Amino acid sequence: MSVDLKKRGAHRKKVKGEKKRQGAVANFKGEFRYNNSERAKGHPSFIIKQEGNYFWSLGITHSPKTRGKENVPLKKSPNPLDYEKNYIRPVAIKMHKDYFGKVLVEWHFCEEDELVVEALFATKKGGIAQRP
Repeated sequence: MSVDLKKRGAHRKKVKGEKKRQGAVANFKGEFRYNNSERAKGHPSFIIKQEGNYFWSLGITHSPKTRGKENVPLKKSPNPLDYEKNYIRPVAIKMHKDYFGKVLVEWHFCEEDELVVEALFATKKGGIAQRP
């Protein structure tokens, strides 16, 4: 039985200054996906963290307020085909990854919005909201 080394990660070289990898989750950079759960109703989400079979995500919406909480405005829409004003939810939710669709490859934050998202994640890191 032969083992394909590329699938096992043996081809990857360590970059100078890079910390030791602990699986695919250690280098998780974040990605956009549609959240198809009953709660999110197909809204796009930015996945900020993966824990086993669960994703921590921040929802993206056109509404300035969701469930009584003010959403954080974004300078530019992460969707390249959308020119409306967009907001990101200030509270992350934890959901099973089966609720999420394929990765939205073309989506990205502008540099200013990346700083906003990093700040949101840094402030919520210790107390990320659990799904009720």
